[in-house]
Amino acid sequence: MPVAVPRAGFTVLDARSQKRMKRYGLTLADFFPGEEALRQKIASTLAPPEVGAVMTRTASAVDGAVDQLRAALTSFDPSLAKALGLSARKIHHQLSRIEGKVGREALRRDARAARDARSLNGLIYPERHLQERIYSFLPLLAKHGMDLAARVYEAIEPCGGEHQVLVA
Repeated sequence: MPVAVPRAGFTVLDARSQKRMKRYGLTLADFFPGEEALRQKIASTLAPPEVGAVMTRTASAVDGAVDQLRAALTSFDPSLAKALGLSARKIHHQLSRIEGKVGREALRRDARAARDARSLNGLIYPERHLQERIYSFLPLLAKHGMDLAARVYEAIEPCGGEHQVLVA
């Protein structure tokens, strides 16, 4: 019986793409849910920090007020405390919707970020597949030089089961 050895999986990035990923705080896993989720992740980094801080404080204030009300209602009527739980979830849902709208507005304001999301998604996770499943190695050789194969072999663990990222 032949021995089954997992093959090395890797994604090749250029320095510019790596810089954009760092700017937006992206990891390889951020690409798997799809381009829309990637845009949302980038949008969350574009919103002004003070808006995020106010949203966090608001959520904390709501939690504190709900906890106080729950304590008062539990001693008065436990069934009302249960109903409060549903209302609290609805409030948090609405707050998260507002947070999403802030992120989408920030993305609209920064067209470059939208282009970056589209470009990075096309490079790293094209057509919802890993780069190595869609793109041939030949264009990568043309772009990054004929020594790319040697650099890939040096940089990755050939028998490793984890997907690795190589900046060429």
